[in-house]
Amino acid sequence: MPSADITADNIFIDWRGNGKDTSVERVQLGDLEDAAYIPPGSAMIGKQAGSEMWRSPEAHASGPVNKPSHIFSFALVCIYAVHKRVLFAVGEEELDEG
Repeated sequence: MPSADITADNIFIDWRGNGKDTSVERVQLGDLEDAAYIPPGSAMIGKQAGSEMWRSPEAHASGPVNKPSHIFSFALVCIYAVHKRVLFAVGEEELDEG
């Protein structure tokens, strides 16, 4: 059952070791809060699924959510893993006063 909520919190990693001796044993995508069955070759339409900071443009517009949407969200997770920043989040220091 694919997740419509690909975020850093929804990637589960089994690993062994510490530091340079760390090895990843298994990676799984999951969502402990909600999930939906979408048959292969289908798309979810009309629902803004997932967390807004990780959602694809088509998901924001309530368009079809399918594999390319998930790849977009996964790319945001990869950017977060490298830069330690949620790309589309606005920090307190970036907000204008007023």
